[in-house]
Amino acid sequence: MFKFVKSIFGSRNQRLLRQYGRLVTATNALDERMRALPDDAFPTLTAEFRTRLGQGADLDSLLPEAFAAVREAARRTLGMRHFDVQLIGGIALHQGKISEMRTGEGKTLVATLPTYLNALPGLGAHVVTVNDYLATRDAEWMGPVYRFLGMSVGVIRAGQTQDEKRAAYACDITYGTNNEYGFDYLRDNLAFRLEDRVQRGLQFAIVDEVDSILIDEARTPLIISGPADESTELYLKINNLVPRLARATKEEAVEGGVRILAVDGEVFAGNLKPDDVLLNVAGTPVATPADVKAALAGMKSAARVKFELWREARSQAVTVEVPGSMALAELSLETLGDDARYDLRVGGDYWVDEKQKQVHLTEVGHETIERIVKEAGLVREGGSLYDATHIRLMHHLNAALRAHGLYHKDVEYIVRNGEVIIVDEFTGRTMPGRRWSDGLHQAVEAKEGVEVREENQTIASITFQNFFRMYQTLSGMTGTADTEAFEFQQIYGLEVVVIPTHRPMQRQDRSDLVYLTQKDKFEAIVEDIRDCIGRQQPVLVGTTSIETSELLSNALRAQGIAHEVLNAKQHEREAQIVAQAGRPGAVTIATNMAGRGTDIVLGGKPDAMASDADAGSIEAAGAEWQARHQQVLASGGLHIIGTERHESRRIDNQLRGRSGRQGDPGSSRFYLSLEDNLMRIFGDPERMKALLSRVGMKAGEAIESPLLSRQIERAQRKVEAYNFDLRKNLLEYDDVANDQRKVIYGHRNDLMASEDIADTIKDLRQDVIAGLVAQAMPPETVEEHWNLEGLRVTLARDFSVGFDAKAWVDAEKSRGAREMEEFLISAFEQAYAEKEAMLGAAELRRIERTLLLQILDSQWREHLAAMDYMRQGIFLRSYAQKNPKQEYKREAFELFTSMLDRINYDAVSLLARMQVRSEAEVEREEQERQARLERMMQFQHAEAPSITGGSPADEKPAADSASVPFQREVRKIGRNEPCPCGSGRKYKQCHGALQPEEMDAFPNVGRNDPCPCGSGQKYKHCHGSLPE
Repeated sequence: MFKFVKSIFGSRNQRLLRQYGRLVTATNALDERMRALPDDAFPTLTAEFRTRLGQGADLDSLLPEAFAAVREAARRTLGMRHFDVQLIGGIALHQGKISEMRTGEGKTLVATLPTYLNALPGLGAHVVTVNDYLATRDAEWMGPVYRFLGMSVGVIRAGQTQDEKRAAYACDITYGTNNEYGFDYLRDNLAFRLEDRVQRGLQFAIVDEVDSILIDEARTPLIISGPADESTELYLKINNLVPRLARATKEEAVEGGVRILAVDGEVFAGNLKPDDVLLNVAGTPVATPADVKAALAGMKSAARVKFELWREARSQAVTVEVPGSMALAELSLETLGDDARYDLRVGGDYWVDEKQKQVHLTEVGHETIERIVKEAGLVREGGSLYDATHIRLMHHLNAALRAHGLYHKDVEYIVRNGEVIIVDEFTGRTMPGRRWSDGLHQAVEAKEGVEVREENQTIASITFQNFFRMYQTLSGMTGTADTEAFEFQQIYGLEVVVIPTHRPMQRQDRSDLVYLTQKDKFEAIVEDIRDCIGRQQPVLVGTTSIETSELLSNALRAQGIAHEVLNAKQHEREAQIVAQAGRPGAVTIATNMAGRGTDIVLGGKPDAMASDADAGSIEAAGAEWQARHQQVLASGGLHIIGTERHESRRIDNQLRGRSGRQGDPGSSRFYLSLEDNLMRIFGDPERMKALLSRVGMKAGEAIESPLLSRQIERAQRKVEAYNFDLRKNLLEYDDVANDQRKVIYGHRNDLMASEDIADTIKDLRQDVIAGLVAQAMPPETVEEHWNLEGLRVTLARDFSVGFDAKAWVDAEKSRGAREMEEFLISAFEQAYAEKEAMLGAAELRRIERTLLLQILDSQWREHLAAMDYMRQGIFLRSYAQKNPKQEYKREAFELFTSMLDRINYDAVSLLARMQVRSEAEVEREEQERQARLERMMQFQHAEAPSITGGSPADEKPAADSASVPFQREVRKIGRNEPCPCGSGRKYKQCHGALQPEEMDAFPNVGRNDPCPCGSGQKYKHCHGSLPE
């Protein structure tokens, strides 16, 4: 029915294209008018558009004229005129959709249309690219178009100063990378003044290579972090232990089931065998013979029944033609106990689950690791690795096992200049500055023998998913978004519009060739490359890892075949290598999507050959390029070779899309083997090898079947669905933190924007005092249950207020909680008014704002750490039959509410304890400080021997200089012991960092807290500083 309706009305994409066609017609009708305008009329035209917007017109009504103006500006400045299909792509981008345009269709030029239109309101328009090179190139390339129209263009890059970034964001149009936009957003929300921020707002954005940024990197959080106070020594110790563990090749386990003792008839003969264990019959799990009988009950005629069973140490499926339930009599069955377990384990201490990216200890491994950690002194004798005190040790062990078992050099990361740099699994690009979390990066550093950096504490964090959803209008463009259309719609609300090509596609996509082994596969690839070189046909070989790139490169080098290699190690040469990959006979090996954003021109990039040349040389170079271009066309265009299938169809399509641009000829083929990761993880290669060998397939032979290719694509769809579920699950958890992030950043913005927050401080003070009184004197309770002594202690400890609450209540029996609250509020406000009189209102307002921002940031950091810890273990709630997601939301809300209460309490406490001194008092304290320093710094040296040879030791010391042994009245507190003040910090980081004379000045002030003197500095940098 759906196909019938679609055949009449057309698909959603076809209807959109028809709708856009009318706008294209209106734009084309303005061509003659735009051609007649002089150059200086175009900035005036922009001003006219802005005036009309101010008078109430909307952007949609200006679209045909604005697009026609941009088209004419591009023709005059760049010599390029937008095709009609490019106008269609621009319309889709303006409407907040994704334009899927094939490689070579001119997406960079397309972006100028909606970018100009959406920059007219003067709120800024952002173009997002995947790297700094493309951001700079596109801004310089398209900049003349915008400037011709009277608009300014800026570029944001890593390493720019605040003023340079602010100037770039102030431009009408800003180009930059996704990382820079995200980090600038986080940095802006750590600023202490509005004028220190660089971004103007998130109004409109076009994301180039939107699938790479919003799909591949969606789970990657942008994190601004600082070092945590933890040693990295344990990572090195655990790393030395991991090589002593043996890796098991595989482990599977099945619990329970029904064993077949005998098969007495012909129905099951050859299908079911004695000692098989039935696990599932006709879709129903079975644990007893009665379960098997119930699963087959009611079958009176022949039916095909699927049996899942455990045979030959693995789970298998067998389908049997069963004539009826009576056939069950042929089987003699035995019930197994609940603790029955069938393991397939090739001896080892741990096994690697490559699907889930996890490492698990085996039963033997648990015993082995407990023994060797005791030998290493990490666990005392008689203790257990699984004691609560050793949770941190298990965390480090798991990180080390993952580093050794799952993360491989030149695949997941590279080592450069003594630093471990992550390689993006989808793009093949390096990601300097990015670090894996949960101690994994430190474990990899320990494995590679480079400096292990300390774990970081998150200061600010956001994922690309949540950052880009904050834009009022978000759009994107890429060549391969349709396979992820559902995810774009579900998560971002972005609809994918497939834009037709300007010229018909001529590329030939050939069926996959499947070999038994990787050795056979690579030999076939080398032979294919040699064949292309013989025809002078350029070849682009796509690999999934640096390791594969270098393996193939070595094979080509051994054959004497010249080639270029592009992977994360040659990232700086990416654009140059790809630009010349279309030369006759050129062979280029590239990792996945390396070089995206740079077109492969058949014959090579002409402008590279014509740089710094005179007119005659340019003409000659152009003629030479034309000859090469025709030679490549005659040879069949660019040939794409895939060394294996990626787990995502989109990545394979991106590789294919490098060939056949703008109607050029081309071809593509993928070479696979049964040892490839996709085949190995999601199939049973050993069983398939045995089957193919039995039917006569020999080494070096290949299977070429469209049916097999479709089977592989079905496996890829399953992986894509699994990855989508992961990203969606992450988003649901991150949405909780995102909502809280918006509240906190909103508070920060309000604080920075407010000139006077005295009323806010007054409200906080009243709320805190009301809470203290309610806690000490609960409503509707008798006086005997009041905790007045606790109120007295709290007021003295946290607010430096000496107030005997019990005596005050006893003085007049009619006094209750309401009177206590009113009295304390009055007393606090009177004391605060005195401080304001001494400091001045303006200075006190500055101190208030600074302290509140510092406290808010400090508490937010602690909250992020608590959220991370909670998230790591929240899945254990499922064992208690609770939904982890709901539990996470509930506890996150409780943590957030508690954090807000602490912010208010700490702010009132610090401001109450803040001491204001006159200049005379400050001068007197400084004199006392200098005197104390002089007493401490008395330099002495031994007296020189006399000429007569006498020693000063022979002289009798004066009686008044006799030394008296010093005896402590109390036990000495160790530097690493908890501080006796009760702060929870180590003594060396609390009162042990102060001089004895200063310890009573500001009780309970942390080293990193704002100094109570009101200077705005941290306590350790002000009154809590050590003498030099």
